[in-house]
Order: sequence, then structure tokens, then C-alpha cells
Amino acid sequence: MSTEGEVPEAARLHPEPPIVRFGVFEANFATEELRKNGVLIHLPGQPFRILAQLIEHPGEMLTREQLRHGLWPKDTYVDFDRCLNTAVNRLREALNDSGKHPRYIQTLPRRGYRFLAPVERLGRAFGNGEPEALEPQAVAEPAVARTTKLRRWPLIAAVAAALGAAAIGWFRFETTSLPSGPPVSAALTSFPGSEITPSYSPEGTAVAFSWNGENRDHYNVYVQAVGSRTPLRLTNSPAEDFGPSYSPDGRWIAFYRRSGDSVAIYVMSSQGATAFRSGLSVGPSGPSSAIVPRRSEPGLETLSWSPDGKFLAYVDKGSPQDPYSIFVLSVENRRQEQLTWPPPDLLGDGSPRFSPDGRTLAFVRKQTGLSGDLYLAPLAGSAPRRLTTDRSRISGLTWTQDGRSLLFGSDRTGEDLHLWRVPVSGGVPERLAQVRERAGSPTVPVRGSGLAFVRWAQQTHIWRIPLAPIGPAAAAKLDLSGEGANPQFSPDGSRIAWSSQRSGVTEIWVSDSSGLNPVRLTWVGGKSASPRWSADGQEIAFDSFARGNWDIYVIGARGGQPHPLTAHPGEDVRPSWSSDGRWVYFGSDRSGTMQIWKTRRGGGDARQVTRQGGYEAVESRDGAFVYYVRRGVAGLWRTPVEGGQEDLVLKSLQWENSRNWVVTPKGVYFLAWEGSRPSERKYSLQLLRPETGRVEQVASLGDVRVLDGGCSISPDGKWLLYVQDGENETDIAVLRDFR
Repeated sequence: MSTEGEVPEAARLHPEPPIVRFGVFEANFATEELRKNGVLIHLPGQPFRILAQLIEHPGEMLTREQLRHGLWPKDTYVDFDRCLNTAVNRLREALNDSGKHPRYIQTLPRRGYRFLAPVERLGRAFGNGEPEALEPQAVAEPAVARTTKLRRWPLIAAVAAALGAAAIGWFRFETTSLPSGPPVSAALTSFPGSEITPSYSPEGTAVAFSWNGENRDHYNVYVQAVGSRTPLRLTNSPAEDFGPSYSPDGRWIAFYRRSGDSVAIYVMSSQGATAFRSGLSVGPSGPSSAIVPRRSEPGLETLSWSPDGKFLAYVDKGSPQDPYSIFVLSVENRRQEQLTWPPPDLLGDGSPRFSPDGRTLAFVRKQTGLSGDLYLAPLAGSAPRRLTTDRSRISGLTWTQDGRSLLFGSDRTGEDLHLWRVPVSGGVPERLAQVRERAGSPTVPVRGSGLAFVRWAQQTHIWRIPLAPIGPAAAAKLDLSGEGANPQFSPDGSRIAWSSQRSGVTEIWVSDSSGLNPVRLTWVGGKSASPRWSADGQEIAFDSFARGNWDIYVIGARGGQPHPLTAHPGEDVRPSWSSDGRWVYFGSDRSGTMQIWKTRRGGGDARQVTRQGGYEAVESRDGAFVYYVRRGVAGLWRTPVEGGQEDLVLKSLQWENSRNWVVTPKGVYFLAWEGSRPSERKYSLQLLRPETGRVEQVASLGDVRVLDGGCSISPDGKWLLYVQDGENETDIAVLRDFR
């Protein structure tokens, strides 16, 4: 690093603009600072100057001799080969890069190095982001029907009584202050793969979490002391172990174990001992000491201990047809009772958290996997109270130590997941100033100071493959990085529209059909997605959260000012054009349930198309039918354009692929998978011929990690665009002085 008053060497090498972005990183050549998702990464001077030289010539080989001249004066005598190798290895470590499978720094043996990633030159100071949308007010009144009130079963009454009496002895209340200023978080873990579902120990000295290992094969439970770099592995199972939760006394850790469709709750020693605890007695070591069998797969849910350590709150279903609900389990006698009763048309409830005084349970009530709000359920038996009205994605929640606020991860402004705080008395959530990176799953210790959370940099990539001949070797990743999704060919096949976060804000981008010459189309400052070309290729419809609510917009295909087609307080999403270009279809819950609606190209009154449910629709090329999916339900339906009978035409379209289908003159192409576990899924492109109802396989994609990010077929039928999961880096970070 340079001394005070001097111009850093990297700034002289790369004077204008001073800041560049590549992948999830930003490099400031004026200050010689490297940041990942806004978090400062320590990188010494020589590795940083190597990075500066390589970025100055992206895609070009720099010889070892060229790098030497940029690092040392001519009259400097050093062991050049050893020092250069050390500096490059240090740079790769900072970028989490691999010499064998490089994403950023490629080695050309005995010759030099090449920088591989696309470089975006910003020329602005860190922290000057796009303006955020206005935040809606939260409400504090009950928002559920009488049938969803808590049922006063004996076990629940016992929980409330026991926790009310025990709370004073278990907790020392402290006011949570939120100091302003720059981020002060530090990485607790930085391993390959994903570290998820953290839980702080009661004294704030360690964090339990799940990690899928260097091979990214399956999750096990680990514990790592704050300040240490080495985790202690607590489980070693071929199943998926996740959602660890410390008991209030710190002696035990409860967690979920999922094997196929079977999920169970286990409790084990937090010290890594071999004994598992079933009920209150310690039994012999072994893999089968489940406290309670579970009927369903809840996803990566978490558990919550009551303050006295006698009860566990968890997520389950009363029957396969029911929505997910919160249950409470007596650890002593294994009795279990249902605690929440969500409406049957919702996905259900999750993320339970007992309050510090043991009188209230906080949880997330989800409309879908990406839409939910915070609720508070008094254990005394009154109805749950809705705390937020964002209908946003929520990633974990926790109480502050004083019990006055909740911390939670959310994309409530329409952008990335961030950490927020909301008073339990109601009000507008405030974003945590100390955590600027993408974050979720917050956890705080019972008595010590600190905040731990998950931070990650998810990379999704748009791939283009020829449909004949087909094979993995023929697939090509387009240079559309930055969480590319929703790719759509233009009607003439010469251009692609997609949504991307490469500018720091999710907006609509366009490029040529090979992914070259990308241009940002929208600048609305809020999350914008789901682009669809008009039939004549002159306009693009999209949905956006720019005004704090999902609405449909239209913009010229060459740019300009977008104009809104909808302005209803309901959720209007997933637009598409009619075959004649006169109408725009979209999904909306303005009638009370999510249905398909349509409005004229210039806007105006909307007309309801479906009555039995609908989420995203596409009109057939002959203008006779509307094909659509229903939210949260597998299958593809169709109805006449003018309305009428609503028929299920494809049972095998999974809800997990509800965006991955395309209507063409030949029929409906769709992506599907086989295999019970995500790591074992094999994807294929299939074609439904509606006139016969037959489904035929068109191409096999193999075991690639296809995402439900939309797909598109080129007008000539020769190319497929789809979204594939990249290398996700998920780490645990901590704020050690947080209270």
C-alpha cells in the first residue's frame, strides 16, 4: 500500500476511471482497495498491482517479464519467480479463484497470465448506489380470519406459562443500538461451497452452521469459534443436516436431518461429543436418535428453542395437503401440537422464533416461496398479528436481545436481500447501516454481543445451446453475467432481452443474439424483470418494483422513458403480449386471488381472463388460446382467448420450472427434470403437441444446474436460451460488537 500523500502505484497504472467491477468484485485503483459485495478484502500491494496490470489488459496475455517491470524497478534484485508466484497465489486466494479451473486469472505455463472476466469501468466512489424506492408503511393490526386463530391446546398453554415464568432468569435485556458508519463485518467462514443457517452460541463465542463441504455434496453441522479459522465438524452423515440451533444453556444443538423425503429432528452435544440426546436422557452414539418423525420436506428451515430449553418450535404439515405450519414440541415427553393455522391457499408458515420473554412467537407467513411477511403470535392464545405488508422474499429472522425489534433478511425494496430491523410494535423497517452486502439469516447471541448472518454472491448465467445436434459440449455460456435471468429472443432472433444486476441494480438489458454488445435499457432504480418483446419487436414489457409495488411497464426496444400499464395496489407481474400486439397479459391478485388479466397496449381498464387461478400466461401464435401456469401448482393450463373452460393440458410441468416453457407454432417447449434430490436431477427439453396431447423429448441437458429463470426458443427453432446456476459462494459473516 502507498504511504500518505503518495499516489498508489495501481492508480498510476490505471489512472482513469479509478474503479472497475468484475463479477462480485470492485477494485478501486486510487486507494488500492478490493471489495467483494461491498466488503473490504485485505490484499497486499504487490498482488493488487498484478491485478491492476491484468485488468488494464483484459483477455490479453501479460508475460512474466511485463509483470516484473510493473512490480520492481530495474535495479531491484529479488527472487523474481518465487515472489511473483507467491503474489499471484495471494491474489487468487483473495478472489477465491482456482488455477486449474480459473474464473479470473488464467496461467499460461512458462509464459504469463491472462485476465478472463468481463470488466465494467465505473469511475465512481464506493457506496454511491442507485436510489432506493420509497418504503411502504407496516401495519400492526390482526390480518387473519377467525379460523386461523391459535387454538388453546394444553401443550401451548404450558409453553406460555413455563416461558413467562422462566424468562426473567434466562435473559439479561440490553438495548440494541445501531451505530451508523461503514461496514464493520468480518468473514467467519470463507470455505468452498455454501455455509448456511447460522446460530450464535448463547455467550456469543461461537457460531453453529451447516456446510456442504469442499465437494458440495451434502450438508453437515459445524461449529466455529468467533475469531478462529478452523471449524469443528459435529455430524458426518450422508443425509442433509441443516438448521442447527443452540439450546439456551449452550450444551445442546438441535438440527434437521433430511434423507430423501424423510425429515427428522435431532439433538446432540454442542462440544462434538458422540452422544445424541433424545428427550432428556443421553443415549448411545448413533445415527438414529430422532426426537420426532416429520411428514414433509420443509426446505432449509430453522428450529427455535424456548428460553427455558423445554420446547422446540419447528415447521411441519398436519397432512400432505395442508400448508406448512409452526408446531411446538416438548423435548421432555415428545408431545407436539400445532401452533399456527395459515389459510389453505398459502404456502404456509416458517422461520419460527421464540421471543426473549417467551410470550410471543415470530414467524414468516408465505404466500409463495418468494413472497411473505412477518407475523407475531402471542402464546397466550390470541390471533397472530401481521407486522409487515411487503409481500417480499424473507430470509430468516431473529429477535434483538431486548425483545423490542426483529432483525430479518428481505428484498423488500425490490432489490437484493439485505438485513432490516422492525419494531415489534409496528412501523417502517429500517435497513441495518453496518451491513451493506447481500445478507440474510441473521442470528444474535442470548447474552453476548454480536450478529452473525449469511452473505453470498450468487452468479447465474444465461446459456445458449443449439437444438440440433445437441449435447453438453455444444452448450455455450453467454457473457451475460451478474445474475442474468429471464432471457428472451426478439421476434426476428437478432437480439436478446434479459434482466441483470451487473450494474448493481436489477434492470432490463439487451444485446445481440450471441450476447455481445450488452446495453442497459432501463434506469428505473428498482427491481425490474420478466422482459417480453412485442410481436413487432418495437417495445418490451416488463414488471418492476420501482414504485414500491409490482406493476407492468412498457419501454421502447431502443430505450426511452418507460410508461406504466398498471397502477393497481395489487401485485401485477409476468407480462406477455398477444399475438396481434394489441394486448398485454399479466398475473394479478387484484381480485383477491392470483389470476390472469390483460390490458390494452396503451393501458386502461384491465380484463380478467381466468377464474380458477393463473400466474403467467402466453397466447398461442394463432391467437386462439391462452396458456398459463398457476402459482404454486404443477401443470400447464389453457383457456380460449375470450374466456371459457380452463383445461389442464400438461400435468408434468413442475412448479419448480414454472418459468421454463415457451409457446411456439410447433407446440409448447418446456424444461423438466428427473431425480429426487437436486444434486441428482437430469434435465431435458421436451415438446408438448397440444393437438394430440403427446409429449416428446427434444434434447437432453444432463445434470446441469438449471434454474427457474425463464427460457426462450429462437424464431428459427435452432437455439435454446436458459438460465444455469453458477458457482455460488455463501459464507458466514459476523459483527462482533453488535448489540
